[in-house]
Amino acid sequence: MPAQKAFEYTPITIPPVDHPTADQLLILGDIRSLEARVIQRELWSAASVRELLQAAANAATIGNDPAKAGEAFAKAEVVFQNDVQTKNRMFYLLGIAVGLIAIGVLAGSVLGVAHWLTLTDLARPEMVIDLFAFAGLGSLTSVLARLSTIDLKDELRRKWVLISAAVRPIMAVAFAAIAYLVLTYELVKFSGFDTPDQKKALIWIAAFLCGYSERFAQDLLDRLPFTKSDDGAASS
Repeated sequence: MPAQKAFEYTPITIPPVDHPTADQLLILGDIRSLEARVIQRELWSAASVRELLQAAANAATIGNDPAKAGEAFAKAEVVFQNDVQTKNRMFYLLGIAVGLIAIGVLAGSVLGVAHWLTLTDLARPEMVIDLFAFAGLGSLTSVLARLSTIDLKDELRRKWVLISAAVRPIMAVAFAAIAYLVLTYELVKFSGFDTPDQKKALIWIAAFLCGYSERFAQDLLDRLPFTKSDDGAASS
């Protein structure tokens, strides 16, 4: 397999200016800052952004027109943000995949420890697997449904994008476990789910919604008697 080509970028050349004005200094500072971020992120669109930044620098110095320089810089910033947005969304999807793998490992670990310790209070193995699977599916569906609207253009740390996505399925599993307890022991009752199969389906739906909607688990917990107080006052 051929070695991956290293990122190549030729820094722009800022023409010298005698006695630069405040506006020139400001736009040139913005240009240098954006160029540093382009190099840091190793953007696919680095060449396009570089051309726009060079045009902005030339307009600010040779042309002595900070307004035109600002227009070119604004275009460069848009191209930069669109590129960052695309890359970050790809890393977000990768983070979700990492999170799904993590909950698979977690499910196996839980079942293995339960079998080793002969725990009897744990849910049946097939129910544990179902909970993890539906919670993970809910997380994945939620991300895929709104991927085009997730705003990540200002986040320059790829690791943070990856981690923030990976924890979503794990949090969904935690909430799904709570939802399982609430529904199994009928701490919150739902009408129309009377047969065992219907109750099982309700638990699966709840697990899915714990991954799909960040508010669902909170709304479910808010229905528990001990999460409310009389007349809005905290109980002692």
